[in-house]
Amino acid sequence: MPGMNSIKWFIQKNHRAIFYGGWLLINLLQAGMTELFDDEAYYWVYSHYLDWGYFDHPPMIALLIKAGYFLVRNELGVRLLTVILSTGTLLVIERLLPKKNDLLFYAIACSMAVLQIGGIMAVPDIPLLFFSALFFLQYRRFLHRMNSANATLLGLLMALMLYSKYHAVLVICFTFLSYPKLATKWPAWLALLTGLLLFAPHLYWEYRHLFPSVQFHLVERNADRYDVIYTLKYIPEQILFAGPVSGFLLLWGAFRYRPKDYFEKALRFTMIGVYVFFLFSSIKGRVEVNWTIPALIPVIVLSHQYLLQHFSAAKWLLRLAPVTLVMVLVIRIYMIMEEPPFSGIAKDEVHGNRAWASAIRQMAGHSPVVFTDSYQYASKYWFYSGEPSFSLNTPFYRRNNFNFWPVEEEMLNKTVYVVGDRARFFLKDSISAGKGPEGGLLTGPYLSFSGIEIRSDNPITGPDDQTMKTKIIVMVHESLGRFLAMPPYNKLPIQLWVLNNDSLEKVINTGITMDQLSCGENHFVISFPAGLPAGQYNTRFAIPSGIPHIATVNSSFVRLKVP
Repeated sequence: MPGMNSIKWFIQKNHRAIFYGGWLLINLLQAGMTELFDDEAYYWVYSHYLDWGYFDHPPMIALLIKAGYFLVRNELGVRLLTVILSTGTLLVIERLLPKKNDLLFYAIACSMAVLQIGGIMAVPDIPLLFFSALFFLQYRRFLHRMNSANATLLGLLMALMLYSKYHAVLVICFTFLSYPKLATKWPAWLALLTGLLLFAPHLYWEYRHLFPSVQFHLVERNADRYDVIYTLKYIPEQILFAGPVSGFLLLWGAFRYRPKDYFEKALRFTMIGVYVFFLFSSIKGRVEVNWTIPALIPVIVLSHQYLLQHFSAAKWLLRLAPVTLVMVLVIRIYMIMEEPPFSGIAKDEVHGNRAWASAIRQMAGHSPVVFTDSYQYASKYWFYSGEPSFSLNTPFYRRNNFNFWPVEEEMLNKTVYVVGDRARFFLKDSISAGKGPEGGLLTGPYLSFSGIEIRSDNPITGPDDQTMKTKIIVMVHESLGRFLAMPPYNKLPIQLWVLNNDSLEKVINTGITMDQLSCGENHFVISFPAGLPAGQYNTRFAIPSGIPHIATVNSSFVRLKVP
């Protein structure tokens, strides 16, 4: 049939444009028709306060959202540049293939659901993946010609990776470990020095803020004790992450493939290194499935090279890829639908956000809204109501960037509407919005000092339970200085909350009040009787707020040792 032959000829001639154009178009439509995930809203608030760093992540995602939202002021704008980068990642990975079978490459990409669904999300993983792919491409050029130009460009890409997500450290380290002789070559040192110098502004930001990201990711995220379920879940989760249907086949092919040169060796080292690193990390706590995302680049390249040589395995992948596409299509439709079809889903992030924000706004009236223990709900409300909101983080929760942003000062001395767990925080209003916190309370004047940072470098200990003693540093930002001596703020005390899992064991008064502080660093030596049985306790420094039964968390966990 002439017509069919013409269509076939057109597809064969333009298959790359059809694949990449279709990939980009579908994700743009999805991005514009799907409400934000919780963390996306949080990163959107990042973009209101551009800085060299944030509590949770480096600043790349904030910059991308800022640029996209400037062009399109809705969900599509939030995701615009990450959607473009996710498509660009595939283009770069395709160039990494020494030998290429187009159909096989398309099948591998379509077998990875995370590249399709995750490709619409405004999260740090997308720029990390994009710049990691560019890093590997430049590393191959660097191996071919080690000169100052290639070294400088390699260093630039290292910095861009690090500005995307801290996991870039693993890609850089395992790449250089794959070729130990690089330690004797000056261009390799030039690349590392360039990357370090370009990343220095973020390191200085960490220094000025007492290294909150280091403390959070390396200490606070650790579980109190090892749970074998963390390790048992890790391997099956990673297989599904590589592909819900074909992940086992792709990982099998990638691990079976034997590198032919130093470039492929770097890919293999990175893949194995990332997977093994996070396997051991499961000893310290739960491993988020997406943390291994840089390993997907080696998985794609190495599995492609292996399947090129093993036709029977490649045929299975080609048969299974359509199954994944159907699964992804179902998920896409579900995400776009205005009402979720499955009522049994416990946490539905992409439906009902506008109605939820509207219901809370009606309860709050003209008052600002303060959420307890939820930076995600505070960010979601801000995006969908158009009104700035604040996350008041208590000692039962974790610190986040709401502890740093000047949102809190704008609400001090005002009447606010507090939203949170109705039972825990004694909030009398019942909020029925189909999701989120259940209780609310109109209260004022609002008092809190979330922006004060308190650090104790050593565990709190003493010769007996009556003479606990430690040194603390209290950091007060200039924006809070004018409130320190102002009644009734001036008599708010700094407290030490002793916690036992999710329950409060005891509140200890340190004897320090706000009127004893000044802007900048304040150094104190505190001593107090613990009055607790012998043992080790998790504690946090906190400051009471004007909301009954609620205090702000002002430090990371501090270990209290009672002899």
